[in-house]
Amino acid sequence: MHHQWTPDELREEKGLSPDTPALLKQRGHNIAVKPSMGRTQTIQLRGDAMYGYSDPRNPDGNTLGY
Repeated sequence: MHHQWTPDELREEKGLSPDTPALLKQRGHNIAVKPSMGRTQTIQLRGDAMYGYSDPRNPDGNTLGY
């Protein structure tokens, strides 16, 4: 989800439970369903090892760990 001042809307990516936007609408939020808005790559440190994970929404993304 993402909200910014202009336009006054709460942007939601497809795939959330339908309950979530319904509850937010009840609280007065203007919901706009949009395609994916970002990507992330993450590195997790476990002890001396690093593990890389790529956002599954990004089929050409790569991460690397050691």
